[in-house]
Amino acid sequence: MRCCPSPRPARWSPRWPAERSCRIARGICCRNNPDMTTLAIARLIADWIAGFSLDHAPGVAHHEAQRSILDVIGVSLAGADHDTCRRVGALAAVEHGPGRCTVLGSAAPGSASAAALVNGTAAHVLDFDDVSYEGMVHATAVVWPTVLAAAEMVGTSGRQTMAAFIAGVEVDCALGRAFTHDLFWRGFWTTGMLGAIGAAAGAAKAMALDAATIVAAIEIAAAQASGLRAIVGSPMKPVACGLAAETGLRAAQLARAGIHGPDDLIGRRYGFAAMLNDGVLLREEVAKLGRRYVFAAAPMAFKQFPICSYGQAAVDALLDAQAVLGSPPVRTICEVPAGIIDNMPYGRPNNPTEAQFSLPFALGAALAFGGVAPSHLTAASLADPRLAAAIDRIEVRVAAGEAATALAGAGAGAVVTVEAGDGRRISRTVRVPTGMPEQPISDGQLEVKFRTCADPVIGAAGAAALLERIRGLDRLAEIEQLFGGRGR
Repeated sequence: MRCCPSPRPARWSPRWPAERSCRIARGICCRNNPDMTTLAIARLIADWIAGFSLDHAPGVAHHEAQRSILDVIGVSLAGADHDTCRRVGALAAVEHGPGRCTVLGSAAPGSASAAALVNGTAAHVLDFDDVSYEGMVHATAVVWPTVLAAAEMVGTSGRQTMAAFIAGVEVDCALGRAFTHDLFWRGFWTTGMLGAIGAAAGAAKAMALDAATIVAAIEIAAAQASGLRAIVGSPMKPVACGLAAETGLRAAQLARAGIHGPDDLIGRRYGFAAMLNDGVLLREEVAKLGRRYVFAAAPMAFKQFPICSYGQAAVDALLDAQAVLGSPPVRTICEVPAGIIDNMPYGRPNNPTEAQFSLPFALGAALAFGGVAPSHLTAASLADPRLAAAIDRIEVRVAAGEAATALAGAGAGAVVTVEAGDGRRISRTVRVPTGMPEQPISDGQLEVKFRTCADPVIGAAGAAALLERIRGLDRLAEIEQLFGGRGR
């Protein structure tokens, strides 16, 4: 039995530490510490969820959760007309048939399963949704579609829906802390793997299941959770988000029907932690549920641009440097930590999905179009000669020397240097891009983003009315009042 690796640095780190210590010897691994499984992880989660109410969460958590809901609804509306989402929606309509739940992109309501699948895909298809660094997960994009579908299915209130959303995200992120970033760096797509469990927790709360049934829902979801980072840059990535949402919903439905899995599937021998994370499972992080709220302690990071979070700082720095330069640069050099290049591996993208994980595209679009917007994620934009010319003048490389020093400890940062035809050079360093918890987007900026996404889809008047309903979500007597079953 080999030793467990020590965790990689907590945020945006490209490497394992040079020296590895054995977690088994220190009693951190669940497989060598009997206290870790004295109470099953699923039971810890279920007991908290069953007793949780919105009154238990601090006011700041309410506010941050509402911000995440506003953001995900906006980006989902914008994503609903994406080709990938349309294809998933067409299949779901045939396979699942009609129902009472909102399916974005469709004027007619559909089944809860169809809604979770389609809306989960729409939430992530533009890669414009928020992200949590506690486990490296897009928790909102998985949990919210599941909770909305479950809430509309059973007919609950806006307040109960918000409580279920907070519960699901808190579980998702608590598991992210418990498994550490090891799971992500091993190559697993934690958004899907942990999101399915968080979604099951949220759905169970929306459906008002008791603690024993919630245990079953958690174990069922854990048994099905999956996801590989190899899907990045393909249509499968947003579809996997939708599948995780559907898995969470179905887990809660199966549990309600009396199905259950083995005791402590997450922590037991041959279970989730043992087989997927070399036994690494920090049970104490799950035990913090109800005492530590991610929405209060480490709020979500919101994106300015519909690209991977790793690219946000580079675009920020480029736009700032270009504004100072005052003319189009003849050369642009972007220096970033190695982990950014690892997670944005595409040079010249072949399609819009690859473009979301291409630093040359992100920087080229900023130069050619003045920014990066959902409208630029099209085949027409990729074929635009202005973009091709801009990319020709861009060099992306791993930060070294002064740039590496400037970015020390800032795994998501970037140093961008632009050069004018007359030889002038302007450099800008962005260690923390706008939108991160340390550099938050204001409520006003988030509302502008929402309107930018929603207005073209449902019209200015419709977007304004929806914005007001989201603001008052916890006061809606029935969740159906949010969308009225209409996703278009």
